Amino acid sequence: MAAEGSRRALTESAADRQSEVLDVQLLDVFAQIEALLRLGREVQREALRVRGLPMPVTPTQRRDAGQAIFRHLGEMTSECRSLGEVLGELHGTAAELDRLLKGEGEEELR
Repeated sequence: MAAEGSRRALTESAADRQSEVLDVQLLDVFAQIEALLRLGREVQREALRVRGLPMPVTPTQRRDAGQAIFRHLGEMTSECRSLGEVLGELHGTAAELDRLLKGEGEEELR
């Protein structure tokens, strides 16, 4: 088993390494999406508070909930920007992977 693992390391191509980078970047995408979902649930919770659900709230609590919605939406906007940046990096990685794989295909034809 250990010899097989070291043999794999010796034969690992640039495309294999690029695929590993892509995997890591995809985890970053998932983390950004999870952050957006979490913030969306917070907005939803505060919107319920504005309506006095699940229990009645004071006028001050309603205003606080409205401010919290605004704050969470600002955070969501920031997370969207970050997601865009991570997706841009992922797209670049995927393009490089595609280029490497096409190069491997051309080498096989020779």
